[in-house]
Amino acid sequence: MNNRQQKSPNLSVQTTYPDDAIVAVSDGELCDLSQVNDETFASGVLGDGVALRLDNDFICAPANGTLATMFPTGHAFGIVTATGVELLVHIGIDTVNLKGAGFDVLVQQGETVRAGQPIVRVDRSAIQKQGYDLTTMLIVTNANGQTIQLQRQGRVKVGTRLDEETN
Repeated sequence: MNNRQQKSPNLSVQTTYPDDAIVAVSDGELCDLSQVNDETFASGVLGDGVALRLDNDFICAPANGTLATMFPTGHAFGIVTATGVELLVHIGIDTVNLKGAGFDVLVQQGETVRAGQPIVRVDRSAIQKQGYDLTTMLIVTNANGQTIQLQRQGRVKVGTRLDEETN
């Protein structure tokens, strides 16, 4: 165990978000998917979205909904929102190869989750020491007929709305 303290993002869980909200899954720096060092994500073949360079060990739900898929390795999960939008959160590049080491799954598949609720705790230090890039992707795999525009740059905190329209 290391001595650094990492606080759970409890403030975001206390916030109530509307069912159509899509929020930042952690603290960090947003970047465009095209800048991700993985062709599958960078090409957009899995869907449109945004990437996040992590500043926090907690990866949280991007929306209210059901945790429809939790990969056994903890490196990725899928949420179906209350409005039928399907979202994929993929933690890091090639982190499936870790076979779950460094990932602590906090919620079980099938559970109802709220935007900003912690889903996975990652040991960023241990994973990065092994040479893995922990850039985390938030992908809209099925927009369910909706037009979704996500913020693609800037520093964010967990729970920051990424989908708010500017008037």
